[in-house]
This record gives sequence, structure tokens and C-alpha cells, in this order.
Amino acid sequence: MNQAFRRAWVKSNPGPKKKKPRRIEDGVQSRLLKEATPLLLPDIHVYAIPNGGFRLFSEAVRLKATGVKGGITDLVFIVPLGGTAWLETKTTAPGSSLGDDQEGFRNICLRLGHRWGMYHTVEEGLAQLRAWGFSSGEPYNSKNWDDYYTGAVDELLDRYRPKSA
Repeated sequence: MNQAFRRAWVKSNPGPKKKKPRRIEDGVQSRLLKEATPLLLPDIHVYAIPNGGFRLFSEAVRLKATGVKGGITDLVFIVPLGGTAWLETKTTAPGSSLGDDQEGFRNICLRLGHRWGMYHTVEEGLAQLRAWGFSSGEPYNSKNWDDYYTGAVDELLDRYRPKSA
């Protein structure tokens, strides 16, 4: 085989294509949002934070320059009276654990009094939302909203009420 032919053959036959990595966490997160959204109490808003994925070097530089940081959770919940909750999606697949930057973000959230959680399955995610009081596990009705709102107001007043000397 001469050199010119070999170069042409290699370019036209690059070999087996590499499989794209599967984004299993995306499926778990999508299913959680589909099941949880109708169960959330009013005025609890959830937003997905896009992260990961392939980026050109120039895009990564631009994002970093505009303040994008690693380690932020996949979902953020905005709740009445200035509250936030951060929820990280992980799977039970090997290698699906918190990275150093994610642990750092978790520690900041907890130190500053924000809710932070992690789930591996849709059922765990729903249980976390119930534990935070964001869902009763049933479709919304006005009674569970009134109970939640009254409890949240009392909790915040207790937290920020000046301490007596």
C-alpha cells in the first residue's frame, strides 16, 4: 500500500464510532419533574440549571468570564418568603457521585441555611420534596397550602426575630 492511498483510506475509514455518553441523569430528572410538578404547592417554582455537556473552548471561556461556576445543583426551587432549595440528581450507576465542586456547593448551601438535597430515583426525589414541605404527595388543594404557608411564616419569624437579652 503506498502512502497516498493509506492516508486516503484512513481518512475515509476512521474506524468504529465512539458511543456518545448516555445522560441517564437527564431521564431521571425529567421523570421527577413530570411527576412532581402537579403535586407542588402554589408559589413553589422549580427551575433546571443547565450544566455539563460538550462546549467549545471559546464558549467555556466566555461562560467562566460571565460567572458560571461548576458544582451547582441540577434543580433550584424558589419558595415563598425568600427561601431556596437546591436538588442534585445522581443515579445509582458506578461513578455517579458528588464531585469536589458539588460537595463545596453543598457545604456552602448548608452553612448558609439553604435546603440542599440529592436523589437517585424519582421516588427519592418526591420523598425529598415532601420532607421539605413542598408537596403533600397529593395534587394541590387549598388546605395543604394554608398549612404550609402558615408554618413557613412561623418558621421564618422564629428564625429572624431578634433574640431577647
